Amino acid sequence: MFFSHMNNLIMPGRGVNMGDGWETKRNRTPNNRDWVIVRLAHKGIIQKALRETDMPPSNLIMPWEGVKFDAKGQNTKTRGIFVQTINEAPSTVWPFDMARTKLVWPKP
Repeated sequence: MFFSHMNNLIMPGRGVNMGDGWETKRNRTPNNRDWVIVRLAHKGIIQKALRETDMPPSNLIMPWEGVKFDAKGQNTKTRGIFVQTINEAPSTVWPFDMARTKLVWPKP
């Protein structure tokens, strides 16, 4: 085991950081298992888990304010990001405060 055990996925309470969940070092070792199946107790448990999800931006690779779902299941702390391929590489062009390059329009 490299990072944490798969049973950390169903630990009670809120995690402090990503290490409180299930992190593994992906590898191609024969018979390696990088997946887990969790059997849920009853209907509604996923919606409850989503309502209780509240991730801070420090736990994300996306430049969002966090992850928090409303009653309709929408993440209220995200925002759109536009990426354009420039010189054969993806580059963020919007929002402007996060842009790595300027938007090229029309694209040549």
